[in-house]
Amino acid sequence: MRTVGGTRRFGVWRGSAATLAAAVLLTGAVGLAAAQDPAAPPAAPTVEPPTQGAPVTAVPTVEATVVAPTTVPTTTVPPTTQPVPVTTVPAVDPVTPPTLPTLPDLPSSAPTTPVSSTPLFTLTGMPNGWQSRTDLHPALEVQFDGRAVKWIGSQRVTGTIPADVLTSAAAEVRALALVDVGMPTVSDQGTTIIDFMPAAPDQDVHLVVYAPEWTEGITDEQKAARLRVSDVYQRLLNAFIPA
Repeated sequence: MRTVGGTRRFGVWRGSAATLAAAVLLTGAVGLAAAQDPAAPPAAPTVEPPTQGAPVTAVPTVEATVVAPTTVPTTTVPPTTQPVPVTTVPAVDPVTPPTLPTLPDLPSSAPTTPVSSTPLFTLTGMPNGWQSRTDLHPALEVQFDGRAVKWIGSQRVTGTIPADVLTSAAAEVRALALVDVGMPTVSDQGTTIIDFMPAAPDQDVHLVVYAPEWTEGITDEQKAARLRVSDVYQRLLNAFIPA
């Protein structure tokens, strides 16, 4: 017997005969009748070739390692600032302000006339031009109310001038403002000055006698006027009453 692979035509039918013989042995007469019936040849089993699928890539299995959560221990940090002790302040009784003493009333004899900053009378004696002096200041200052300041050397003394002396001196000064006291030929023999400045500025009188001891070139009328100025000057100085 030839092998199934001799020729393709005979190989197929020869294979069918072999299949028929196998069927007789397995199924008996019935099987044989069916196998010999040329009208219904037995169908050869169809063997489907294996389907070629896409290559499957093997995915490596990754084992996940689950890490258990780590519990961090809680540490309590003590405060660095020490607590400030609370001090209870004792209640303080309110302080009663002291009672101020009552000032006594001014005596009725106090002057009621407002005191001017400008003296009523100012007497000044300038030395000779050849004398070296650094303590130049008025000889006497008299206020409207009679209060006065007198310089004795370099000492300042306070006091008063009687009202009647002030009244007569004011009248004499006003009269001397109308007379001529003369002008000597020398100018370095000292000067006598009387400044009278009442409340009304237009009533001011300034008597200036240059070289009061000089007589050369001075008339008799001028000498008499100079003598009057010197008399008023000395009267006010001598009427000063120290306090």
